[in-house]
Formats: sequence, C-alpha cells, structure tokens
Amino acid sequence: MTETETKTIEELKKKIHELELEIAKLKGANEALMALYHSRPTTTIIERNPPKPRTYPPPFPLWPKKYPSYESKFCR
Repeated sequence: MTETETKTIEELKKKIHELELEIAKLKGANEALMALYHSRPTTTIIERNPPKPRTYPPPFPLWPKKYPSYESKFCR
C-alpha cells in the first residue's frame, strides 16, 4: 500500500468517526424531542353532553295532530 493510500484511508476513518458522532448527537436530540412530544398535555376537548345522533328517516307518516288520519278519510 502506498503512502497516499494510507493517508486517504486514515482521512476516511477520521471522517467516518466524525459522522458517527454527528449521528449520535442527532439521535439524542430526536429522543429528547420525542420525550417532549409524548409528555405534552392532551389537547382534545371532551364534550360533557355530546350531541345526540339524528335518526333518519323520520317516522312516517307525519300527520299533523289537527287533521284526521289518512285511513279515516277512506273509511267514511
């Protein structure tokens, strides 16, 4: 192996070590952010009286109370 190859290998090893340190720093920062995210207070608002679901279709027929029923008109 030549001297330049040895120098290049050493430089690459040094660079790899620097990058590994950078990765470790970023992992630590990411873990800290995730811990903060999971320790935050919940933001969901719980309604005390949730709205009742609407029922469809409405009961049929809906005759007004003041009119006689549909059947009684034909039964006369």
